[in-house]
Amino acid sequence: MWEFCVQTDSKNVDYLEYINTMIAHAVVKLGGVITLLERGVLSELVLAVPKAEKPKINGLLDVVLGSLFCEKFKYKFLKKHTTLMCKESEYFEAFIKVLTYFDAELDRKIVARNLIYGDKINLESYFEFRLQSLKRKWTELTKLTNENAFLFLSSETFIELLKFLIPNIEPKFDCLTISFSDRVYITEYSGNKCSVVADYALSEEATLLTGIIELSPRQLNIEGSAENCTGTTKIINLLCELFGERVNLLS
Repeated sequence: MWEFCVQTDSKNVDYLEYINTMIAHAVVKLGGVITLLERGVLSELVLAVPKAEKPKINGLLDVVLGSLFCEKFKYKFLKKHTTLMCKESEYFEAFIKVLTYFDAELDRKIVARNLIYGDKINLESYFEFRLQSLKRKWTELTKLTNENAFLFLSSETFIELLKFLIPNIEPKFDCLTISFSDRVYITEYSGNKCSVVADYALSEEATLLTGIIELSPRQLNIEGSAENCTGTTKIINLLCELFGERVNLLS
């Protein structure tokens, strides 16, 4: 059997939970085992697969670890080091999400060039010592943002900035549909199958916006209209403003 271990600070156990979600099915399908362990200040995700299946799991780990560093790590890094005076703004989370996915292609290339590991990887140490160029890149981004904080002190300026950044985010879904009823449901249609991707309370406008930015659809269908969806005029108009031609209002 080939054994592999991913370590992280226990406060970042969500990193391991993400990896586990993404690879557990494949590990078990290939005849392996996978488990999460707590070791004091460290958390570990340990897996074992037959040696013959190692290349398949290595390939999957490359993809998953790349996404982890470029999305999960980057999000926490930007949120920690961005010191805008308007962090309490309802749009701050959406702003950080947009920055996270902005220039993602270059981030992934940097990770891919430096993603070399053996039978164990400590995520924080790897980021600090093997991905220094990525850290410098994100540091410059937060520095630029912080130095121009005075530009972001109003919701209107946030919206204009989001309108500029959103078109540069690589789509993750071809098409998603938003429908309003007792809650806001985001669904994906594939053939004759419809699956709920996410749902939100009607009052969670900023959270809904952040979620849609993270899902990044190529096309966004909205069932209903601002006129017949009571209390949703603001968010529908905002989505139309931010996503422009991607939005399709369905009657």
